[in-house]
Amino acid sequence: MRVTSAVREYVRKTVCAKVADKIEAAEDAKEAAIAVRDAKVAKAKELCKQICAEAHAKFVKEVKKQLGLTFIPDIYRWDRGIEKGGNLAVKVDIDRGDFMETLSSEEDQKAQCNPCAERDEFVRIVNEPTRIKDAANAAADKLLFELELGKVAKAELDGLLNELKVEI
Repeated sequence: MRVTSAVREYVRKTVCAKVADKIEAAEDAKEAAIAVRDAKVAKAKELCKQICAEAHAKFVKEVKKQLGLTFIPDIYRWDRGIEKGGNLAVKVDIDRGDFMETLSSEEDQKAQCNPCAERDEFVRIVNEPTRIKDAANAAADKLLFELELGKVAKAELDGLLNELKVEI
């Protein structure tokens, strides 16, 4: 059978339609997992800000009491600008790269040094839609290869597409 671009597109669309519900469910799970992770990191940031503010206040109070020094709360910039309340004795900047469970995939070295089953499950969930799409494309490629070899006629194509199981 002659395989044109229209035939290729038809085969791919038909094969992908077979797993569209699985892809949609995987996308929903991915979005939910990302939302849970981002909410946890946001709460951690808020907790960090609260603890730092308390530590800063305690530091300012103790320095005044023990040493008689008055902490200047504002930052005076070289361009004569003033940043009100910008001078902090205790400050920490955290993000998802600071927790084993929420490391991003770009931080492979850090992730390898800090193994974590929860993060591995998160990565699996996030990569699931792509894995399903890749499996569908592999099944389509296999069928297209058989078509190009001339093993399948048009009458058989629809039958094969109906019987085709995408192995995920």
